[in-house]
This record gives sequence, C-alpha cells and structure tokens, in this order.
Amino acid sequence: MNRLGPEFIELFIENGAFVNSRDENTPLAVFCRSKSTPRFDSIKTLIDYGGSIRSEDNKKTPLDALTDKEVMKEINEYYSIVGEFEDLLIRKELTDFVFECSDESIECHKDILRMRLGNEIFMNLNKDIFKNYTSNETQIFLRFVYCGVIQTFQDLDLLEKISKEIGLANFKEKIGKKSLLHDLNELYKDEKSKDFRIKCKNGQELKIHKIVLATRSNLFRSMFIMVKESSDSVSDYSERSIQSLNILFYWLYHDKFPDEIEVSEELYQEFLEFEDFYQLEKTSNFNSILESKKK
Repeated sequence: MNRLGPEFIELFIENGAFVNSRDENTPLAVFCRSKSTPRFDSIKTLIDYGGSIRSEDNKKTPLDALTDKEVMKEINEYYSIVGEFEDLLIRKELTDFVFECSDESIECHKDILRMRLGNEIFMNLNKDIFKNYTSNETQIFLRFVYCGVIQTFQDLDLLEKISKEIGLANFKEKIGKKSLLHDLNELYKDEKSKDFRIKCKNGQELKIHKIVLATRSNLFRSMFIMVKESSDSVSDYSERSIQSLNILFYWLYHDKFPDEIEVSEELYQEFLEFEDFYQLEKTSNFNSILESKKK
C-alpha cells in the first residue's frame, strides 16, 4: 500500500485518532507522513470526519500538509459547504438567538441550532449553562455545531462537557462534513419548517429554508439583510423554470445533484447563469457537478 486510503483513515479514527491534531507523533499523523500525497478520496474522507482547511491561528492544518497545489481546487470545492456555515457564524448576520456568556454575549442562528442539535434539545436548551463559560469557549462549541470542526484535543474535553450538560448524548456524531450533510438532508425533507417561497415560471412555487439560502447564496443573504424587518417571505423568480430551481435547491442541501438527473442543453444554459446570478461561493462545486451531469 503506497498511498493513504479512506479505509485506513476510518480505521484510525474509529480507534481514537484525532483528525485535526497538530501533534506530529499521533498514529494518524505518522501514517500520513509515511505515505505519498493522498488521493482526493482520502482527503475527502478526512473532511468527512472533521478535517479542516482553516486554522484560527493561521498555522498550517493537517490537510495543508497532505495536499499539493494541483488538487487544492478540488479540496476547496469539497470543503466549501463547511466553510460557508463557518462563515455564517463568523459574520454574525441575520442572527436571532443569543447566548449570555461569563464575559460577553454571542449571537447565533436558532435554525442552525435546531437543525444540528435536534428540535427536542433546542426547545429544552437551558441558556443559563453558558453563563459558566467564556465567549471563547462558547464560540468553540458553536463552531463545532455549525460545521463539525474541532481544532484541538483540548476542545474535545470542552465539547464533551457542554454536550452532556445540554443533553447531546453522542456529540462525536456531529463531527465533520458527513454529519453536516446528513442534517441538511433531513432538513430538506422537512416541508413544514420551510419558511420561504420562491415564485417560478408559469405561476408555480417552491418552498425552502431561508437559513439555507442565506448560508449558500450571497445574493439571498444580502437581500435578507436589507429586508430583515420585513414580513415578506416570498421572492419572485418567475423567469426561472421550476425544474432548474428544484435542482439548484437540491444542491444547496445535498452538495450534489439528484442521482437520476441528466442536464439537457437548454437546462445547462440556464444553469450557467446560476453561479454569478445567485452569487454562489466561487469555491463551490456547483459547476463541476453540472458538467458531470450534462447529457
């Protein structure tokens, strides 16, 4: 075996290896160093289980050390959705929930908490718990909730402690892109909680979660910020077909197109406008997936 494979990564993680450790002597780090640059599917596996391409202290992350420049574009695309949820927390825009910490308050988004913690835990959440934690400690917890990333071993102890206090039985199930996508997939199925309507061509309508639009599209985020106080929950895109918007919205939740979809030339031309028109993140994998689905 001259290349690091996903099955070996999973084996290490299942036996306690920590993906984001900067300790060069952990079993996973030693194994990675002993192999040649991993294939893309190996890097994807690391991201699935909490690997980060961002470091709060601007130091190299484990994925930086394993990745060469040739595959960095693909890695950025695969990581994109994790980074978008991370940015949502950092920007503090459209927030509607506040944690009072021991030193200061932190704003966040109740729909993200509900999606990631589950409705029962969210509804019974005792916010007073966080008065015993600093804003920095609470931020570590929220970063984990928003995107599944854990940066240090010390964070693990903190996250386990907070998770027990709020009733999150197995917080490790929330680690990584794999978990984030699972929760987004479940949210996609929840028609009752969709709080925004899009008018399409021929008078048809689609429903979607406002928080998903705000996270993944700069256009919608800017629009929601401008009309934050408005009760209007409808947007008119009657020049767009319901088929194209259905596929776009599926991608927003799943980071992929529906398996059975083949994109016709007409639909392909409509999609070409999407990345710029909806101001999707330039690192997103939308166009890459679009090309693969073209007839």
